[in-house]
Amino acid sequence: MLTLDNFDQQLPKDLLKKALPYFQNGAVLYVDQNDDGLWQAEVDGSDTYSVEITLDGRMVSESFCDCPVESATCKHVVAILFALREELKKQAKQPKKTPSKSKKLTISELVKQASADELRAFLVEYATADKTFATKLQLHFADKDERIDVGKHYTELIRKTIRSHGDRHGYIDYRATFKLAKEVDTLLATGVKLIGQRNFKDALTLGMVLLREMMTALTEGDDSAGNISGSVSGAIDLLQDIGLDENTAPPLRRQLFDTLANELMDKRYFDFGDMGSELLDVTYQMALRMSEPDLFLSLIARLLPLHKSGGSTFYQDHLRTLRVQFLRDVGWTDEAEKQMQASMDIVEVRRQVVDDAIQSKQYERAKTLLLEGIRIAEVKSHPGTVHQWEETLLAIAEVEQMTDEIRRLTKRFAFDHRLNTDYYRRWKATFSSDEWANEYRLLVDRIRHEVAEEAKSRKPGWGYNVTDTLLARLGPILVEEKQWPDLLALVQQSPRIDVLKQMLPYLAEPYPSEMLALFLPAIRRVAESASTRPEYNNVATLITLVRENIAGSHLQTDALISELKATFIKRPAMQDELRGIK
Repeated sequence: MLTLDNFDQQLPKDLLKKALPYFQNGAVLYVDQNDDGLWQAEVDGSDTYSVEITLDGRMVSESFCDCPVESATCKHVVAILFALREELKKQAKQPKKTPSKSKKLTISELVKQASADELRAFLVEYATADKTFATKLQLHFADKDERIDVGKHYTELIRKTIRSHGDRHGYIDYRATFKLAKEVDTLLATGVKLIGQRNFKDALTLGMVLLREMMTALTEGDDSAGNISGSVSGAIDLLQDIGLDENTAPPLRRQLFDTLANELMDKRYFDFGDMGSELLDVTYQMALRMSEPDLFLSLIARLLPLHKSGGSTFYQDHLRTLRVQFLRDVGWTDEAEKQMQASMDIVEVRRQVVDDAIQSKQYERAKTLLLEGIRIAEVKSHPGTVHQWEETLLAIAEVEQMTDEIRRLTKRFAFDHRLNTDYYRRWKATFSSDEWANEYRLLVDRIRHEVAEEAKSRKPGWGYNVTDTLLARLGPILVEEKQWPDLLALVQQSPRIDVLKQMLPYLAEPYPSEMLALFLPAIRRVAESASTRPEYNNVATLITLVRENIAGSHLQTDALISELKATFIKRPAMQDELRGIK
């Protein structure tokens, strides 16, 4: 557990080495404590970074820095930990004062000491001098004066906040997005507070201003850290809370729906991340809550032409899928069925129809739909979709106990790329023992024939190796079938170190002497070509591997070690590695 007393023993040394100079060279600009145990500080680095640390006694319970490093304990946080430890030491040495003079008054205590007239005078004077404070003051007391334009004030406040984190051209660097997002989080918290107070009108205004302004910032800045998009999503979440809150007045909920529907006409929400989909989901849920399905269906109808242009049909398909799903959710089954039939080119829609058919045991209908889907996917060159549909065909075949179809599909899936042992075993399970013995022989003969024919078609010097190809295609099958004699015979034809290491777990036990006879000369060849410390270490590692896995190998590997020491007596690094073998 990280505390002020042990953090320099708990954290990595390289992190401490980077952090300590910040503390020692005066880069910690200030450290100040709030009433709730939260310490706030700033550190001067490539930028000025804000740091927050919460202490529970001397234990560090929470820490934050707005630098780009995605860690709760960056070098700036650690620098503040050094400063905090020093600060608390100084405080401990100071003589205790009487309770009334032990520390300066808190803000809360200070306000209690001032009269109402003094506070009013201060607020007016400060608001006159600081426009941002004046805006915040007016927003806080907006319910006191209906003439206050909340939308205007929030727009000014948020735009000023965004500008303060951009350069002179308004561009926001990704490093600046951390501080920006933190300030936006404060505004989002204000929105949540407004909802708690049932001030849904101002919360809606704040949410929409945040959505629009942060969306503009997203399109004009560097959001590689994901902070601005996170703020946009936060604004969408705030608007969703308003739209779905049972206490939101129906006219205001309708106003929010219409506002979001118009906002979705802006393609930026679909061009940057998942913002468009998130907003669509909010309108989907709101239409259900309001029991006004025509509103959402009308929105889909407006959006479809907007996404018709361009090569990708992703959003068109997404919108059509949402329409079908929505129709089913509101119980308009006839219209849902009509739209499903018109949208069968979309994988998600076809999947739903297939699932419905399977659930109702209409297997022939499901298979017809799947075969049509396969043809569409093949035309579109979507092999992944083809495989999905064929897996569903296999599931139906297993339910119907269609052995020939199960064999056809499991065999193909087993050998699509590398051997898939799951499908291989399912294929094998459809045969009796005698049937499998014959099928296995046919399989091995076919693979050997195909490899031989392929070798004939290759021109000399093309680097085609029959044994390596057989090992790649036949080796996994021999392992699965535990055909160790055949596997050993293949390995003996290509006794390279990489092949021997790969097959050692399977052949070491049934054929220890044969594998040792293959390994020793292979290791010797590796040693002869070694010239660097890592390569010498590899030789020692290989010998250790043999000693640990092949029974009775110590005597011969000891002889090999002695031989290598004698052969490479002028290579001290090799000698050192060999001496380390146990």
